Amino acid sequence: MWSHKKGRDQTKEKREKKESLKKVFISYAERDVLNKEQLKNAFEHLEAALPYKQAEEALSVADTNNDDFISCSTLEFDKLVDYAYNKGYRYNW
Repeated sequence: MWSHKKGRDQTKEKREKKESLKKVFISYAERDVLNKEQLKNAFEHLEAALPYKQAEEALSVADTNNDDFISCSTLEFDKLVDYAYNKGYRYNW
């Protein structure tokens, strides 16, 4: 049976998983920005089978202003994290 506590636990777990993904991406950013190569390295860290392809796809999804960069302080970054989370990437520090 579903309970409010279970729903809160799942929401907390989801938030924690997304926070861990944020940490991975931020660790590869330079000057608060990620380019395709840095995204590739981050996806490699997340053990993607095809990290370069994942980087290209993530950039096409999250780079809303088409400047070939994702700033870690914009909504693009949230889109990147959502993309990675929805693709099933997880990381535990």
